Amino acid sequence: MDSNQPQLAMFEISKEEVKLLQFKRIEKLLTQLKKLGKEARSSLFIMFGGYDSVPEEVHEIPEIRRWAAKFVKRNPEVFYFLSREMQGDQILLTTLCDFTSVHVGEATKSPEEYYKDGVDPMKLPKKRIELELPEGLREMITIAVMDHGKNIDDIEGARSSLSIFQIFDR
Repeated sequence: MDSNQPQLAMFEISKEEVKLLQFKRIEKLLTQLKKLGKEARSSLFIMFGGYDSVPEEVHEIPEIRRWAAKFVKRNPEVFYFLSREMQGDQILLTTLCDFTSVHVGEATKSPEEYYKDGVDPMKLPKKRIELELPEGLREMITIAVMDHGKNIDDIEGARSSLSIFQIFDR
């Protein structure tokens, strides 16, 4: 492993934490990541447990969208820590956006159903979605990430963490 690459923290949010809007465990991890400074940039991948049997994508599940909106409002600097390589930033950002999903073909199945049919769901064609950022979201995240970067003397890293927003500049 490249010594410049941060070690990845795979963190699963339980279905119960989502439903009850609980943040204690993930905020404890964020506190630890902040203590690591620059080394923690792009080191976090958030997963949502208990949703393998549903056909919806993460960004389509209302309770995850509610959890993510409240979590990011409390911790907008989280985008400094989210993994770009694993698309952790994209996964969380899409839960915050208004979207239109365009899908042609048969109805989407859950990952469990695809596996039962002998199909690897990771090899299926991706759905096309159109995203729209809610007003003020980009600014809130940008300010928090840049402030965090200033606090740990990593302005360039903070800017890099915000590159996810380039998809909205097209």
